[in-house]
Amino acid sequence: MISFTTRNRPKVLEYSLKKTREAYSGEIIVVDDNSETKRYNESICKQYEARHIYNDRRLGIPRSKDRGFNELLSYDWQIWLDDDCYLKEGAIERFEEAIKYQGHLLLLKEWAHIKVKKELPNDLVSYTGGTACFMTFRKDMYEDVKGFYNGYTKYGHWHGHLSKKMAKYGLGDFVSVKDIDNYLYSFDVMSPPKDFDQHFCSSMSQEDRKSELKSWDGYRTNPKK
Repeated sequence: MISFTTRNRPKVLEYSLKKTREAYSGEIIVVDDNSETKRYNESICKQYEARHIYNDRRLGIPRSKDRGFNELLSYDWQIWLDDDCYLKEGAIERFEEAIKYQGHLLLLKEWAHIKVKKELPNDLVSYTGGTACFMTFRKDMYEDVKGFYNGYTKYGHWHGHLSKKMAKYGLGDFVSVKDIDNYLYSFDVMSPPKDFDQHFCSSMSQEDRKSELKSWDGYRTNPKK
């Protein structure tokens, strides 16, 4: 019940699928957001026994993840991963145990704008902020909050908004397992793994990101959506 989202980064996708398959043998889908590397992505998915789902037009990260959710409705809970994120051994069992208590989790690390707010039972931690290359949640929660604010398109703080909507089910807006680094690896253009020797970049330019953040401004002016 894992859903990856990807766009125009086949080598990154290949690496993360390979690493995830070393720890997980269940269903994986890849939602390909209108990549120009469609055929290459299809072959990678076939190699690692992942189902390739292609967006005929570019939807953006939030809607691609939502499409992945709808493809995995038969499961009681799901994991969403960006293509530069993969699971380690024991992750499924650890996250399944955690969401019985909390209901939804994000990738959270102590960065400049993300600090521990309080310690929670079951080795969970509440934080002051969140990031979204990894999210996991129960199906009943996602269906109840009716997904994310529809103003988000290709980029924005949609994950934070979604987490806040789900917070009424748990103990904090942003919650992670205390030992998440033992079960999850996230990398980006600034810190790729040592055995990943390919050049890659973000699938969105900084200018596009700034433009898309206007959707976040739309949420702030109308937060009930």
